[in-house]
Amino acid sequence: MGHQRMGDIPTSQKWVNVVEKIAMVSAGAGGRGASSGGGGGGAAGGTGGGDPLIVNQIAKTILEAAEGGLIAAVNDPGLQSTFYLLTQLVLSAREEDWQGSLDKIGIKLDADATVFDLTAEVQRLIDGDLSRRGRPTTIGEIARQAAGEAIADVTRDEMISLFGTDHDDLKRAVKMMSTKAGFSDLCQSFFGNFTARFLDSYASRIVPGMAGSPAFETVQDFADFRESLFRHCHESARIVHDFGGEWFSKAQWQQGINRKNANGFIAVALEKMRQELKRQREAT
Repeated sequence: MGHQRMGDIPTSQKWVNVVEKIAMVSAGAGGRGASSGGGGGGAAGGTGGGDPLIVNQIAKTILEAAEGGLIAAVNDPGLQSTFYLLTQLVLSAREEDWQGSLDKIGIKLDADATVFDLTAEVQRLIDGDLSRRGRPTTIGEIARQAAGEAIADVTRDEMISLFGTDHDDLKRAVKMMSTKAGFSDLCQSFFGNFTARFLDSYASRIVPGMAGSPAFETVQDFADFRESLFRHCHESARIVHDFGGEWFSKAQWQQGINRKNANGFIAVALEKMRQELKRQREAT
């Protein structure tokens, strides 16, 4: 079920292009350091972000580090709780008494609640669950943010405004995510956003001082990099798109979705994303 690739992912940019600006940071930092030490500084600084050796090395280093991190992320309680809550949220909209179903989960919505309100409630619930299960983790925080972004992404496709919707509109948007196709889209968005934030955290460690460097002289420079990163990861997450919808339909029909089989899905989905990162690293 969903274990085969769908062919080459039609990414708008290759991974090396996404990190090219980061390579400029590394080259610029090296150039400044070499200049202060005497001869050879101009040559080091002159390589710039366009040097393919610099670009490829940084691109590979980030992906290699992230691959190992994804293995460890599988058992993170924050990630597990977040994904399970997403499944329960979308299933709640299938019930005639939606608010009653939400109450069982722990989500409180007013009659005029918006997607913004729903996202805030989901994140509040995740925070509470993590507090009961142990202290929050970096992975858990990344997952929490990715969940909010995924809900907004998928409901936006249903023309739901963040302001000015009514309760029935919101329910219809959430119910769309409980279909096979809708949950496939939710999975792609969630794991795409999760992976983007995950890679961004490794990039920040591997190339310290990105913001304010020659590559990111303005806020717009950094915003452009982030947009490119998230777009690339969303496209890469197509590898879990069909698998997510197939799993959701099969699990719900056979035994219902519980924490155990939801955790099993996470393990397979993250392995698919890890293999995709590995494929991109080897192609760099």
